[in-house]
Formats: sequence, structure tokens, C-alpha cells
Amino acid sequence: MQSIQVGNKLIGPGQPVFVIAEAGVNHNGDLKMARALIDVAVEAGADAVKFQTFRADRLVTTDAPKAEYQLQSTNDAESQFEMLRGLELSGDAHRELQSLCNARGIIFLSTPFDEEAVDLLDELGVPVRISKKPNEVPHAIAFDEDDAPRAYDAEYAQRFWRALVQADRVFKIFRGRFRGKCSPVHLFWGAADLAVSRFSGRRAPEHPGGIPNMPDRLVREAYSDECSSCGFWAGGERYPQPMFFSYAYPEPPGFKDALPRYEAAHGEYVLPYDEVRNASSPDDVLIEFLQSTYDAAARLGRWPGE
Repeated sequence: MQSIQVGNKLIGPGQPVFVIAEAGVNHNGDLKMARALIDVAVEAGADAVKFQTFRADRLVTTDAPKAEYQLQSTNDAESQFEMLRGLELSGDAHRELQSLCNARGIIFLSTPFDEEAVDLLDELGVPVRISKKPNEVPHAIAFDEDDAPRAYDAEYAQRFWRALVQADRVFKIFRGRFRGKCSPVHLFWGAADLAVSRFSGRRAPEHPGGIPNMPDRLVREAYSDECSSCGFWAGGERYPQPMFFSYAYPEPPGFKDALPRYEAAHGEYVLPYDEVRNASSPDDVLIEFLQSTYDAAARLGRWPGE
């Protein structure tokens, strides 16, 4: 793992854990409360405290409704725009908080949400480096340079969302059957695949990397532990149809021959989405695919307890 430096702290092998106190917007737009959050972070022994830098008018429209979780703890009479506007910190407030952090010996950090926020943090000596290219796609174009026309079909966007909702539901059932360490069901924005992983508890050999437009060091960290992963992908150039998939890393000997449906070109088992959708019991077909491929990975990989 490569070491990095944040302020006067080194993060990497052999170094102490770097603790960031997430202040976020918990100051409620009150500078006095923001200062108190810094004091609490210092007392707790954190190395850094992190806020958020944004302007409401660059985040949401003036009539944007609140999300369900926001309604549970805020005034339902105000819009999301009005709520966010009340959580803004001005440039002067940022400077005052940074000065307090310097005086208290804690690193000031903040998450920017737009170019104006990046410029402000850069002015404060809090440089922000953002990779502008998407990950996991072969022909990556920087987001601010990608002006090619893109078709949008609301009906198919809705269909994709509905497929994700159903896949998420079944994946959570499958996830709940495992007693060991397991990832949440989450969406990877690079290839837009919904996935969940089970872990054996053992370290994995170093991954060779080579995933398009993704730093090898990130890939190696992601696959640092032995795992069996499955998911749903809408398809792309290398497989132009939606499908469910399952693979193991490292792939144990005999895994590819253990069951039907192994796609050597992709290094994983594949179950076409249409086959599941048209089945008399889609849940059962998908669960059987997920469970059988996991069982093969765990048995052939001699996972502990399997």
C-alpha cells in the first residue's frame, strides 16, 4: 500500500490510524456550533475534522422536495433548497474555522460539491484532486469534456430502476443467509453493477490489476481479501444484454468446471436476466444461481467452516 501525507500526518503501513471527525453539516449553519464541533474533535483525539463546502443553488432546484430521511428530522414545510441554504458556511466562516483548527492543532478538511467550492478550498491551502474520468469503462472521457449527445428514454430508465429494486431485494435475502463477513448490497458507479460479496476471512494474493481506467492500487485494495461476489449488470460492449453474474477471487482450481453457465471470456458465471424474468418463480431461479455458485467457490476454495 502506498503512503500518503495529509497535512503533517503520514498515512500508510506502520503508521497510526488516521481519524477524521465528520462534522459535515451537523453545525446546522451555526458558526458557534461549528466551532464547538472542532473542540469536541480535538478532545476526542481526532487527527482531522471535515466539513462540507457547497451552495444550495448549485446543488438543487428551488422547488426540490426533501428525501424521506430528511423529512424524519427536519421541518416538512421547507423545501430541500431552503434546508440546504440554511446549512451553508460562507467563505469567511471557512477561514475562521480553519484558523481555529490551526490553533487547536487539528487538520481542517472539507468536501467540495462544485468548482466554486474547490476554488475556495484551494485558496485556503486545502487542495482538492479529483479524477475527472469514469472508472471501469474502456473509453473513458473526462466528465467536463464529454459533450457527446446522449439519448434518454424515460421508460427504459424506469425499467432499469425496477430491475435494480428487484435484484436488490433478492440479493438481501441471499446476503442474510451468510453468517460471516459480507458487504452490503451496493451499486458500483463505474460499470453500474449492483453487487454483494461474501468473504472467507483469509487474505487473498495480490490482484494483478488491469481494470480499465482504474488505478491498480485501488483494485488490489478492493480484492485484498478472498471473496465470492455476485451481482446484476445491465450489459455493455463485452456482453450486450442484462445479466446476473457470480465469480470468486482468487478463483479456486476446478471452479470454472463445477457448474454450467461459466463464461470463460468474462471469468465468471452468467445467468441472463431475461431467463430470470420469464421464469415461473424468478426469485427461486436467481437464489439457486447465487447459492450454487457460492457453494462451488467455498467448497473448492476450502473456506473455513464450509
